[in-house]
Amino acid sequence: LGANVYEKGTETPVLPSYMTYDINGVTVGVIGAVTAETTSLVSPAGISTLDFGDPIDAVNRVAGELSDGNGANGEADVIVATFHQGAQVGVGSTFEAEVAKGGEFAEMVNLDPVVDVVFNGHTHQTYAWDAPNPGGDLATRPFLQTGSYGTNIGQVVLTYNTTADAVTGYTVANQAVPTSGVNA
Repeated sequence: LGANVYEKGTETPVLPSYMTYDINGVTVGVIGAVTAETTSLVSPAGISTLDFGDPIDAVNRVAGELSDGNGANGEADVIVATFHQGAQVGVGSTFEAEVAKGGEFAEMVNLDPVVDVVFNGHTHQTYAWDAPNPGGDLATRPFLQTGSYGTNIGQVVLTYNTTADAVTGYTVANQAVPTSGVNA
């Protein structure tokens, strides 16, 4: 998924921006975006026909479409954002401390409040934070990254009230992948 990956010189997406999943009658939309630093991370020849837009703007655009009541452009009851970008320090830091450093991660405070969950990657940090969500159904929303090389599984459990059509609670944690008793 790449909501912010465009044809060169346009804002025409070249990858799917989102996928939806029906989970017990609740539609979950998952939006994906890559770091704006992609051009400095991969071979220029491999991306010569692409532009990489602002990931927050792209996720907000798609989240708005998935929550505007217009079934023609897709709708979701729960919205999850996945970013190939993340905080620079995980364990021992806080969401607020990482935002205070500025940079790409700090822009995540501008995410649309309809985004219920944020999964990060890229920086190989481990964190599971309750991040402020001004204007959201809840005062906070989960932000997490699972570290590197499959050492953790990120787990978010949402409580969804179908009558209120809203997320009413959650838990967030990184669960260590068991290493004993696993056959090689």
